[in-house]
Amino acid sequence: MKTKSNNIDNLLNLKPNKKIVIGFSLNTNRMVEEFEKNSASLGERINSAKTVSEYGYSISIHFDPIIIYEECAKEYKKVIELLFSEIKETNSIVWISLGAFRYSNELKKQIKVASSSLLSGEFVKSLDGKYRYFKPQRISLYSEIVDNITSYSKKIPIYFCMESNDVWENIFGSAPSSINNL
Repeated sequence: MKTKSNNIDNLLNLKPNKKIVIGFSLNTNRMVEEFEKNSASLGERINSAKTVSEYGYSISIHFDPIIIYEECAKEYKKVIELLFSEIKETNSIVWISLGAFRYSNELKKQIKVASSSLLSGEFVKSLDGKYRYFKPQRISLYSEIVDNITSYSKKIPIYFCMESNDVWENIFGSAPSSINNL
């Protein structure tokens, strides 16, 4: 299960099972306030992740979509600091995924109606037909985020959502050869 909610009460009425992974999608406070208005705040999500992990569930953390803007690296670092200041038992985090904002032509039409600031960055059409931030920008920010995460734990698996092998290779030195290697 993956959520941007803090509605976890029903989970606390069940017997926890480590095979059930409760995923929490995190973003910077600025992005939560601008684009996720009807969702739980960043602090509420992290507190919920802490609560369910302490109760006995496995958790996953998802930084997706990562939005690139001025000072974003510093703000994502603050999110990671807050996450690990609350969740001390990092073995309850079974994975962390990272995915930079990407969109299709169809989604672009929807976004233009809802928000112009989301499309203010520079994007390039990728081989899969989706528009993405330039690869060097993604690699640079991913590298900083990975370094921030691994400064707290080198044991938590980190993977990139919807990224090519060369992005993996630039950051980790290799790409997974199969889904089982993630």
